Amino acid sequence: MADDWRTGLDPEVAAHPSLASFKSVADLAKAHVNAQALIGADKMILPKDEKDEAGWGQVFTKLGRPELATGYQVPTIADLPAGFTVEEPRVKAFLETAHKIGLSQRQTAALYASYVTEQAGLYKQYVEQDGAALAATEKALRVEWGTGYDAQVLLAKKTL
Repeated sequence: MADDWRTGLDPEVAAHPSLASFKSVADLAKAHVNAQALIGADKMILPKDEKDEAGWGQVFTKLGRPELATGYQVPTIADLPAGFTVEEPRVKAFLETAHKIGLSQRQTAALYASYVTEQAGLYKQYVEQDGAALAATEKALRVEWGTGYDAQVLLAKKTL
């Protein structure tokens, strides 16, 4: 009989549905040991709902969000194009938003590096296109004005 091992238990406990899957005391003991390992593990309690700011704050902290937005460390991006700057007020706003939405240090650093690298690439592309457009305009004016090009440029500079 599979239920014989429960005969010495209090009747309410012996009839409890949670014990139905155990075929022996050994099965129950093994489950108990596994449960104890989980009880001792680092746990995270999920918030009641989306509006539970305190609950979400605890979750985000366990997942690696620093206590304050100033606690984030963003990487230094190497090889940025000449003239490209990362403005401190924008970095501060980025970090405040990252903290507000609960990003971990790891997520924030990766997102920051990706964004700055992409923006630097776009800036470099813009500078190259602008330089090409300037060169094309100068070439067209040299053709149009011929030998008077230098005089026209000098006149424009004096006017400015």
